[in-house]
Amino acid sequence: MVSKMRWMMAVLFIAALSVSAASAQDDACLQRGGQLNDEGQCVLSLSMSIQMDYPLELAENDIVASTLDPFIETTRLSFVEAVSMAFSPAPGIYESIATYETTQYSDEITSLVYTIYEFTGGAHGNTYFHTFTFDLANGTLITLDDLFAEGSDPFAVIAPIVETLLTEQLGDAADPQWIVEGTGDNPDNYQNFSLSEDGITFYFPPYQV
Repeated sequence: MVSKMRWMMAVLFIAALSVSAASAQDDACLQRGGQLNDEGQCVLSLSMSIQMDYPLELAENDIVASTLDPFIETTRLSFVEAVSMAFSPAPGIYESIATYETTQYSDEITSLVYTIYEFTGGAHGNTYFHTFTFDLANGTLITLDDLFAEGSDPFAVIAPIVETLLTEQLGDAADPQWIVEGTGDNPDNYQNFSLSEDGITFYFPPYQV
């Protein structure tokens, strides 16, 4: 009876060691961005998903197509390069998702606002914006400089309004210094904008404000 009990304990002890070793092996594999297959081998894999919405009807206008096509291609290539430059396998999927919405100032003037989410590793993905405003009648791309009279200083008026609105929208998460640095009188901070009947809207990604 004693001999049998010792044998059972030995079996249980060996089984526990096997489970512990498998768990440690699984953890080591996960740390390298892999997963154990059915044979217990650590498999490192890298999966990518790219989804980009495209406004076909608007792109019937040459200025829209000639502007968007290079943007889509550059965004796609930049994402692929960022993922593939260093082979960093992960259990999840590296993804780039670009969606858009449109606003209209008039029948001739339309804005496209792209929201781009990318996950290229790390604790979380990142979101940023890219906007385009088109004069469809004249076939031109409207820039921020086109909106204000030459020699004027619009940001002396715009910056305080934007800072106040961002502080209200962000609430407890607002960082006054961060907001000032991400807005202020620097025109580069306001390049993502859209026009509508209500006026102008500026877009700021996380970590800018």
